[in-house]
Parts: sequence; C-alpha cells; structure tokens
Amino acid sequence: QFEEALSRDAAFPMALDYLARLDVYEKKPEHAKQRFVAVLEKYPNNEIAALSYSAFLKSQRGTFEDVVAPLKAVARGNPAAVRARIALVQFHLANNDPKTALAIAQEAESAAPRNPAVIELLGQTQRDAGELNQAITTYMRLASLLPESPTPLLLLAELHNASGQHLKAVEALKRAVSLQPNLVAAKRALV
Repeated sequence: QFEEALSRDAAFPMALDYLARLDVYEKKPEHAKQRFVAVLEKYPNNEIAALSYSAFLKSQRGTFEDVVAPLKAVARGNPAAVRARIALVQFHLANNDPKTALAIAQEAESAAPRNPAVIELLGQTQRDAGELNQAITTYMRLASLLPESPTPLLLLAELHNASGQHLKAVEALKRAVSLQPNLVAAKRALV
C-alpha cells in the first residue's frame, strides 16, 4: 500500500518514510537511500523529504556533511524552508559550531521574522555563540510576540542573570509568575 501511495504522490512523506523503514528492516538501507534521492531529484525543494532523508542518514550513522547536505540543498532552493533551517541550526549546535549555527539562524529569521520558534532558536544560538546582549534583545522581541507566555521571560531572566543584571532577572521572573502564578521554576528562582 505504501508503494501505491508513493506511486501516486512521490513526495508523500508518510509513504516515503515507512518504505525507508521497511527497507532498513529488510537490511536494504541502500534501497531506502535511493528512494529519498529519487524523490529529492524530482522535488528538490521538498522540505519534509529532506528532513526525513537527513534523519534517515543520521540513523544510519552518516557523516555530518552527509546528514546536513539535504537540508542545505532545500534551504538554498526554498527560502520558506524554515524547518530545514531549524534542523541545520540544531545540527550545528550539537556539532559545537555556534558561529555557523548563528548564521543559519539569522537566515531563518529573515525568512520567518515573526515565527516564535525561529526567534527563540535565534536567541538560543546567539547565547551559545556568546552574544548575550543580542540574545537578550531577541528574547525581548519574542516576549512581545508572545505576551501571554512566560517562556520568553524565563529565557530573559536566565540571560540577565548570566550577564550580571540580577535586578532585571528578578523583574523578568516576577512578570513570568504574574502571567502564570503556578510557575514553579520562576518561583524557585525568586527565592
């Protein structure tokens, strides 16, 4: 049935993913790789296929460059491929390369300037790259985009504390508790 679904829509992500899993189960990972390559050749900007292929390559212990290659290709060809850029940032952060991750996070933010997940990731990447003031500015922007969420305020408090701005950290924690009175993490930090 998955073969039929894939024949009707070569970019059908669930069929592609399950057929790849079956190939691996049958000890034929090269067949799975060929499936992904064929779909990405036909649909080079298919973000979901690139994400699945990247995950497959990682599960098969592919090299770092092999794992990120499909994501880079989709990001180059599809400016709206935010999830591929997010995955690239996460791979580079995990590979201890915050400078490259930061450049990619900035590209993602340019592509989706009001996407909270992208903005949060940009702030995290700025923090990991040692750019605390920029991360604070980014998390302040996230707090304005998500005025009812305590998460940006908790992130701000953490950065204010790390940069020695303890009064601002307390202020951010108090604002987080005012939004969500049962917020245990913020209450503990205030004590």
